[in-house]
Amino acid sequence: MRWSAGRIRSEGNLFGLKDKRILFNAWIMGVLHSNALAFLPSLTEGQISALQTAMNAGIRAVLNLPRKSITSMTALRVKHGFLSVTDVRDKCLMLAAQKTEIIIYSAHKTWMVRTRGLSQEAKFLIQIVKDKLG
Repeated sequence: MRWSAGRIRSEGNLFGLKDKRILFNAWIMGVLHSNALAFLPSLTEGQISALQTAMNAGIRAVLNLPRKSITSMTALRVKHGFLSVTDVRDKCLMLAAQKTEIIIYSAHKTWMVRTRGLSQEAKFLIQIVKDKLG
């Protein structure tokens, strides 16, 4: 991801914010999303922090910020609409759960879990999602 941030800085120096955002989504978010269900749920907090730091380098490259500064990256991420690593993890888990119809959002705006006839993989997803929902 840091290598991609360097590429955005070097190859995107003549691009505008919109074009750099496209490069960010392709080169950094694409890598993160490609195997998100395989590795993101099982990462430790330290590993997630390292991924977030690398992703922040890409966000700095897109926004033409210096490589090192004391600017709050959380505020910049929210302001410009970038997702954090934990947001990507939660989003991918919820989408996978909805695709396998494990979690159904009812008309009463409550989450219901369907547990009949599920595979072991689906039961594992239920456990992860239950942990995230509380």
